Amino acid sequence: MKVAYLLGTLNRGGVETLILDYFSNARSLDFKIIGIYRNDGILSEQFKQSPIELYQLNLSSKFALLSYIKQLRKLLIKNKINVVHAQLPLDALYARMALLGTNIKLVLTLHGYDNYDSTFYKLLIRFIIKQTDLNVFVSKVQQDYYVKKYTLELSKQRVVANGVLLDKLKKKQQNTLRDEFNIEKDVLLLGMVGSFLPIRNQLFICEFLNALALSGIEFRFFFIGNASDPDLYNACVSFCEAHNLQNRVWFVGQRNDVPDLLSQLDAFVYASNFDTFGIAVVEAMATGVPVFVNDLPVMLEVTENGNWATIYASNQIEDLLYKFKIFITQKKAYQKTAKISAEFVKEKYSLERHMKSLQAMYSSMLDSEE
Repeated sequence: MKVAYLLGTLNRGGVETLILDYFSNARSLDFKIIGIYRNDGILSEQFKQSPIELYQLNLSSKFALLSYIKQLRKLLIKNKINVVHAQLPLDALYARMALLGTNIKLVLTLHGYDNYDSTFYKLLIRFIIKQTDLNVFVSKVQQDYYVKKYTLELSKQRVVANGVLLDKLKKKQQNTLRDEFNIEKDVLLLGMVGSFLPIRNQLFICEFLNALALSGIEFRFFFIGNASDPDLYNACVSFCEAHNLQNRVWFVGQRNDVPDLLSQLDAFVYASNFDTFGIAVVEAMATGVPVFVNDLPVMLEVTENGNWATIYASNQIEDLLYKFKIFITQKKAYQKTAKISAEFVKEKYSLERHMKSLQAMYSSMLDSEE
C-alpha cells in the first residue's frame, strides 16, 4: 500500500505541523507514503529533512490548472499510489480530476469548520465532500456537524483524532520564562497557546485576567501565537492597556519552544468559540499542566467530559474566576491530578495512535474493494 499526501503551502500551522511530525516518524509505518505540495513555506526545509519523498507541483495560475492536473495524475500513477489523502478541499478537487479513470481512492480530512469560508469555498465543500471515497474528521463533534449540514452517508465518514508527538513535550530547559522575563518564583505563570483567530476568544481571557487582577491575585500571563487576525489582536492589546495589565499580560508571538513553555506554566487557560479539536489544549494536558477550558461540546469530548481538565461555562467570567480561585487554594492537588491525567491523554492522543488509526483506515478501505 502506498499513500500520497497532498498539501498546499508548507507554512507553520496546525495541519502542517501534524503532517510534518507524521512524515518525520514515517519509518515506523508498515506502508509507504509520499508528499506532494504546491508552494514552499517556513517549514519547507524541515519537510525536506524528513525521510519522505517530496514533490512540488506548482500551480502558478488558474491557466496552468490543466497542466497541474496532468502532472499530478502522472506522478500518482508513476508512484503506484493506492490512496490520495488531501488536507484541503481544493486539493481534493484537483485530485478528483486527476484520478478520473483510475482505481486510486481519495480521502479528505476536514480540519476546520466552514463558518468563515467564502461562498465559493462553501460551495466547493458541498461538492467535493460527496465526491470522496472517505472523509476524515478530527472529532466526533465536527463529524456530526458536517453529517447533519451536508446530509452525508455515515458509512463514508471517519473520526481520527489528531496526534501529539510526545517527544516534543519533554522538558528541555529550566525556568526559561522566569529567567527570560525576570519573574519572581512565587508569581503565578499562566498562558494560552493559539494564533489570534475567530475560532478562539482571547478577548474573554483578557477580561478574565482583569477580574483576576482586581481580586488581588498576582500573576503573569503569556499569549503565545501569531496575530493572524489583527483586529482581534489589537482589541486584546488595547483592552490590557486600558485596564493597566500591560505589566502582567504579555503577547510573545509565535515561539519555537512551546513545549518548554507549557511545562513551566502553573495553569493553562483557554477560551474557544468553535474549535474542531483543540491541539493546544491536548498538548497542555499531555504536559501535565492544570488546564481550564470552556464547555464547548468538542472540549468536553477531548477532556473526557472534564475528567482531564477544569471546565467552565463559556463567556462566564464569574464561573471561571470562581473555579480558578479554588485551584489557587488547592494548587498541589490540581497539579497531582494533572500529572495523572497526562498519562491517559498521552495514550489516547499520541501521534503513534493517530498513525495506526490512519493505517487501519486505509487498509480497511482497500480491502473492502477486493
